[in-house]
Amino acid sequence: MNNGFHFVALKLAPGKDLGDIEPIALTYVAKKPGIPTQLTAITTDPDLGVIAWVLAENRAIPENYLQVEVNDAKIYWLNGGQNYADLVAEAANEAGGNAFTTDYVQAR
Repeated sequence: MNNGFHFVALKLAPGKDLGDIEPIALTYVAKKPGIPTQLTAITTDPDLGVIAWVLAENRAIPENYLQVEVNDAKIYWLNGGQNYADLVAEAANEAGGNAFTTDYVQAR
């Protein structure tokens, strides 16, 4: 808030679980996009994932975190790649614990 940011806070209703959450869309005008990851520092999960979809003319690359790649050879495809999240965490941990990865890029 001291940096001029605005935050959206959401609370899960009693009796609901994570599967009940519907995606939200935030649209704003800025010179650069920002994802306020400082708020996730209070979590008890050391590998809390933050998923962001960026629709832009160019590929989004973090300026203050490392960009890592998952080792595709380690993905266990016979179970539908269910170990993918673990491999993302492994790559992030190798980069010091804080990193972003790009799951999909489509050229125009």
